Amino acid sequence: MSIKREILGLSRGKKQETANSDMAAPDIETKVEKRPVSGSSVFDTKIELEKEVMSSATADEKTAKKSVKKAKSFKSLDELLLDVFSKELKTGSKLKPIKIDKAHESALKRMTGLESSERSSWEKIALNFNEVDPTFKHLLHLLLASSEGKPALRRKLIEFAVLVISRNWIGKLAGSNNVFADLAGTVGIANPDAISVICRGIKDLFDKQIDNRKKAEASKEAQETQQFSLSVSELTNKKANVLAICCLWAAETGKAENTKVISQLKNYLLEVESAVEVEPTLTNYFFAAAVKEATPSVLAAVRYFEHTSARAEERRKSAELNLTSKEQSISSLKNDLNILNTELSERDAKIASLVNEIESLKSETHQREAFRASYASSPKR
Repeated sequence: MSIKREILGLSRGKKQETANSDMAAPDIETKVEKRPVSGSSVFDTKIELEKEVMSSATADEKTAKKSVKKAKSFKSLDELLLDVFSKELKTGSKLKPIKIDKAHESALKRMTGLESSERSSWEKIALNFNEVDPTFKHLLHLLLASSEGKPALRRKLIEFAVLVISRNWIGKLAGSNNVFADLAGTVGIANPDAISVICRGIKDLFDKQIDNRKKAEASKEAQETQQFSLSVSELTNKKANVLAICCLWAAETGKAENTKVISQLKNYLLEVESAVEVEPTLTNYFFAAAVKEATPSVLAAVRYFEHTSARAEERRKSAELNLTSKEQSISSLKNDLNILNTELSERDAKIASLVNEIESLKSETHQREAFRASYASSPKR
């Protein structure tokens, strides 16, 4: 019994110490323990969620800071051109591929610092251009991205493109300052049809290169002894890019009317895709994609062809009216001619009748004179 009493006393003492310690330290953990079980789990979950939100917010801030650091800004066109076309090597002496990102495109739309453009820096870029952009694909990309930029910017960028292409031209016009103007030849750049002559010259040059490359690629001996910088497909792409840049140059500098420039580009597309038939389904999907993301260039093209079609319809109607008017005039003239012919025939008949009467009178007069003469010479009785 005594032993049981001691054990009970010790257990009561421990319980009292625990209760005293709980009352002496009223911290967060004690409060949580006094909450119901379900409330405690919700509270713990809330704390964990807050920690996750804070950590994700911190991660987002870090990412935003990194993106801010990576964002590029360009004060001048030269700075942008150097950033795009500078020759940079990877580990292993390989060229880094050119990348034109949204920062470049955005800068071209709002750039105004053109006064610092220097031809000497352009010449340096042109030296290695065949290595960094051999088909002029990225050069054309920049020109297209500048379509919404200031006119002065577009002109400067066109000047740069012409210089680069001219400096890297091969053949008789190698080293030219403006190969497009030189391709006009005796026709002269002021001639309204010069653009067709220039484009024909570009096509002939590249087609000759492509034919030679095809022959060389078909020859095993040539493949073993020669190393070609561009394949047939790359040469074909280069031809298309040069033609497009040439047409943009002609349009921006006023060397050709917009209608002639668009006609040249359209004719080239039709030549390249001559096997493509008129397909309404593809056209439907093209316009559906344009409706989904209506870009200014697509809207401008649609508006242009709509305007051109309307003008063509007006000219057609005007031509029809002129033709109808001329046909009526011709018909009226024919009627007048028929009347005149009838009157002329009637007059001819009258003249013939009068001639017959005159002849008859002459005959009668001769007969009378002969009778009188014979009567006078006969002996009188």
